[in-house]
Formats: sequence, C-alpha cells, structure tokens
Amino acid sequence: MVIRTGKVEDEQTAPQHGRGRPRRTSRDAIIDAAVTLLRANPEAPLSLNATARALNVTPMAIYTYFASKDDLQQAVTEALFREFKVKTPKSTTPIEKIVSWAHATRRYFLDRPELINLLVWEGGHVSVGWLERSAVIIDAVSEMGFSETETGEITLWIWQVVMSGINSELHALRTPRIMTADELENLDESLRRRISLVRKLGERPSFSEDFFKYQIDRMCDSLRLLAERRVRSK
Repeated sequence: MVIRTGKVEDEQTAPQHGRGRPRRTSRDAIIDAAVTLLRANPEAPLSLNATARALNVTPMAIYTYFASKDDLQQAVTEALFREFKVKTPKSTTPIEKIVSWAHATRRYFLDRPELINLLVWEGGHVSVGWLERSAVIIDAVSEMGFSETETGEITLWIWQVVMSGINSELHALRTPRIMTADELENLDESLRRRISLVRKLGERPSFSEDFFKYQIDRMCDSLRLLAERRVRSK
C-alpha cells in the first residue's frame, strides 16, 4: 500500500508477482471491473473476489476505496443506473408519469438484465440508486390525492406489478415457457382446447411487450377507479 502524509493515495498497488510494473487500481476501475463481470454473467451475484482477480489485485485492496461489500454494491448499482431517464412533459398527468416510468424501467432492465439481482441483497440492503429512480411513483400517487398510508400501499403495489412483470420476462428469455406441440397434444382434449388459447398468445413475437402493456393498463384502470372512489367518498 502506498501511504504518504497519513493518507491513502488514489491508486492501490497490488503485490508484485514476478517481473514487470505492479498493477494499480482505483475506485472507478473497481466499479468498471465489477460491472463488466456482471454484464458477462447477469445471473451471478456481485463477487468481491472475482472483481479483485479481474484487476489482478488482492480483495483487501478493494477496501481501500470501499468501506464494505455493501458500499461497493451501492456504487455499482448507481453506475448501472446512471443512464436511466424518464422524459415526461410538465403537463403530464400522474397516471401518464406512472406509465412512462413503467415502460422506461422495462426497457432499461431488458438492456441490463444484471440489474434485476442487484436491487436488494442480504442484510436488508436496498439499492439507493434504484430508490432514487423509483421515487417518482410516490410523487405521482401522492398527486392523485391519496393519503400517506394509501400512497405507501399503492406505491408498493405499482412497484410489485412492474418489477414482477420485468423479472418474469427476463426469466422467460432465459428459459422459454411455451408448451411444446407434443406436450399440448398429450393433454386431455378439453384442457388442450383451453390451454391453446393461452399458448397462441405466448407464440406471438410481440407477446412480452403487449402483455406488459396490458398489465400496466389494467393497473392504471384500477388506479383511476380508486381515485374516483376517494373523491366520491369525501
């Protein structure tokens, strides 16, 4: 470790193995290495050891820049969320804000599937980057005139619908769930006829996007009814 005047320098020198200049690292290099590993294997958890090996440094070297693995994971998720933006005009209604956020979130996670497993992790930790990009839902629901308790409940409901839909779609991309023709043929005729209706939907190229839109639209229909009911009850 390079130490001057009692302060750790911006770069950490790893132990030398053989000849050549020692490898150096930095906070940004560690984040970049972790992101690269996660993108290469989206289903793998963040690994401090794997990140250190990618940089050819010791795992302890990472603690020069991050207080803990949790600190590193927060930094990594923030880096992955850096380009997330939802463009909504000032005149946009609360429902329109919710819809825009939902579809923007879906597109972002489909492009970055590694994020789905980085939102929460052991120890009760939640990605601050995720919370900052999702708080728009709290504001939108509050604008509709709901109480604090109702706003909290509805926000959790919206998050659950949106993220469950995205997680299900990502899983389906890894493991297709459409029943094969042989499996369908082996079903009882009555059941086969009913299941065929669902199977045909799943075979459509635009099914995932269409079904996500369907879920969001029905959720927003329910939101409108809740808001109208609240107004009538006053």
